[in-house]
Amino acid sequence: MKKRVIILIIRNIIGFIFLISGLLKLSDLILFYNTLVSFQIIPKYLLNIITVLIPSIEIICGIFLLLNIFNKFISFILLCLLISFNLIIIILISNNSYIYCGCFGPVNIFNTISFYKIIFNSIIMICLLISIYFNNIKINYFMNIKIISIFIITFALIINLNFSYEKLYISINIRNISLIDLKEALNLINNNNAILIDSRNNNSYNKEHIPGALNLPFNNFEGHFKILNNKDRNVNIIIYNDELECSSGLNLAIRLIQKKFNNIFVIKESYEEWKRKI
Repeated sequence: MKKRVIILIIRNIIGFIFLISGLLKLSDLILFYNTLVSFQIIPKYLLNIITVLIPSIEIICGIFLLLNIFNKFISFILLCLLISFNLIIIILISNNSYIYCGCFGPVNIFNTISFYKIIFNSIIMICLLISIYFNNIKINYFMNIKIISIFIITFALIINLNFSYEKLYISINIRNISLIDLKEALNLINNNNAILIDSRNNNSYNKEHIPGALNLPFNNFEGHFKILNNKDRNVNIIIYNDELECSSGLNLAIRLIQKKFNNIFVIKESYEEWKRKI
């Protein structure tokens, strides 16, 4: 009985993780596409297919595990997927690309590439191997429904905590990125050859923006990066966005660091604050 419950919990946890991961990716495919582009290791002709294929596989496999269908086959597919993920992470870390990984889409939970991500994936791989080994154990479906309900409630609480602590998340010091206030931003603009970047979407930028600012929206980074492609990588780049809590400015700064820009500044205050004070 205890072994049956443990295997059931393991399968449901893994199924739930992949189901939510796939749904979150699917909620913002443009973000996921740009994340894959930023890795710079996936051929361009495969980007569109992989952008749709990965979240689709995760959702289908997650549902099948939760419903206890084709467990052995599904576990093998997810095992192969995780091995691929770990290989990509190893390549990115070897290139010093500690960047946004997009594993949980726009939600800032465990979404940065690091050795911890490899450990996390490896733990799931071990759990999948256990699930494969004990594939013949019969499952009580009523018990399965109760455990799935617990997972859903837990996930809702985690999401709530994530948004509550968004400000804490983005306040973490990131290498080569400086958070500055409006006064410091003006000094840089007046005294140096700085480039001012508006990280908001196209509609917001076209409606109004700070004079002289260039538009480089985080959700369409590669499509707009040509405005900086030939710039000196040591130039001062100042980024502003709607509000610091949305983290688009810091996420854009991380992308620019990957493009070898060395001096990135993110304005703490929002665009609305700029309009009121300047």
